[in-house]
Amino acid sequence: MRVSPIGDDIETEGSGKYFPPDTHLLGDSAYPTKQWLLPPYKDFGRLDASKKKYNLIHSKTRVVIENTFGLLKNRWRRLKMVYVNNPSKAADITAACCVLHNYCLLEDDFFDTLYAQEEDLGNAPEQAPGRHEDDARGTSKRDDICAYLSRPGVLN
Repeated sequence: MRVSPIGDDIETEGSGKYFPPDTHLLGDSAYPTKQWLLPPYKDFGRLDASKKKYNLIHSKTRVVIENTFGLLKNRWRRLKMVYVNNPSKAADITAACCVLHNYCLLEDDFFDTLYAQEEDLGNAPEQAPGRHEDDARGTSKRDDICAYLSRPGVLN
């Protein structure tokens, strides 16, 4: 995010321009914790059960999102050329692809993923460039979510 105009913009102007308040993006562990960007807890072998549960749920959620975008990118090749410097247009194109995909499913036009599987690593950086400082509000938000997920009966 730091090398994109959006990352710069969010750092200086806040995230409200790009997504609703009290929401956040999920990032991989290479990214810093921000109020608008929550990575998993770093695991050096000392995480307690609640943080392990948070990381597991975080990972499962990211896998669903990444698989969904992989499926959409294979069916609608235009998504491979969406640039993040115009988030409004990128969101419109993505939404249009979702609508078309759902329409195809309603019409029993299933996409044969056997011939379309490609490895797409474009959204999973090994190391995030730029700022690596965690922010206290982001850390507190992640801790609050972790505490909620650890309550009895929540996502057992």
